[in-house]
Amino acid sequence: LRRDLDDPILRARLDHLCATSDHLLGIINDVLDLSKIEAQRLMLDHFDFALGAVVDKAISMVERPGHEKGLTLSSDIAPRLRAAQLHGDPMRLAQVLINLCSNAVKFTDHGTVCLGIECLAEDSKSIALRFTVEDTGVGISNADQARLFQPFVQADNSPTREHGGTGLGLTISQRLVSLMGGTIKEIGR
Repeated sequence: LRRDLDDPILRARLDHLCATSDHLLGIINDVLDLSKIEAQRLMLDHFDFALGAVVDKAISMVERPGHEKGLTLSSDIAPRLRAAQLHGDPMRLAQVLINLCSNAVKFTDHGTVCLGIECLAEDSKSIALRFTVEDTGVGISNADQARLFQPFVQADNSPTREHGGTGLGLTISQRLVSLMGGTIKEIGR
């Protein structure tokens, strides 16, 4: 359809329609993910994957909105970790990282967003990693931090909210990280 449209107004309407349908699909997928997790039906996949590829995917997904805001996006990962071959669910790990980085971009008006990864412990069978997303955004009050990981709750619940979202991303991320044997939390400045 896009190829057949010469009229820029019709093309813009089609682009808007596609963006809206992608947004709705995202909401449906979030609700389904949360429902599967709550029903203990979500199973993590187990594949070998390169950590660097997952990081690159997460950064690429937030690159355009970050650059549109004039933000500097970066990753702070030792070359050894970037090249690390891990075993787990790369799609769900990417989902968590994309959500965290997207939130950082959404709530940062100027400055930087940095995804960092460091090794906490390692043996011949496992590795414990700490993932951090740091930004120069407004931050979250202590009162709002206590509610941050509850379903359908957002830091700003006012009717004139500046940022969109369903309030499910952090809840889903927290539950996925828990299924992976980790924890997730907001660390204030």
